[in-house]
Amino acid sequence: MEKSLNTLLQATFQMNSHADNCAYWLLFNNFGNAGEIFHKKYAHKFPEWADLVSDLMIKLGYKPERLSLEENNYNYSDYVELFEDVEAELEHYREIICRTIEIANAHNLRELVGFLDDFLLELVDYKKQVRTWLIKAETTFNSSLGFDVYFESFTFI
Repeated sequence: MEKSLNTLLQATFQMNSHADNCAYWLLFNNFGNAGEIFHKKYAHKFPEWADLVSDLMIKLGYKPERLSLEENNYNYSDYVELFEDVEAELEHYREIICRTIEIANAHNLRELVGFLDDFLLELVDYKKQVRTWLIKAETTFNSSLGFDVYFESFTFI
């Protein structure tokens, strides 16, 4: 179980790294409004979640480890491609949480299953938000300027 939880913890830090680099891409490519909002409302959530996971691990007698991260140096052709990637990465993260729940369930660790189920429910709002950003990026605006200017209006997390 400890290994699975550390894999989840590593994935959480990896998601933070990915989200930070997406925010930097937005900022560098003149999406200042979108970059700031994405960074504060989305990227900052992952360190918070990492703290929750590591705190629970300690409570349950598991040793958290800060494992190494993969490099995140994506070069997107546009903001639509960026949000497609964010959606794919978030789905991969959800799958890691689900696998961790399955393992905890197999070991009858009800406290951990309850925590992870709640975590998964909270993640639903972020998946919905990322999907909204992607749909808006794909369909709503004729220019990237409009997407950036109105980004906050379709951000609800």
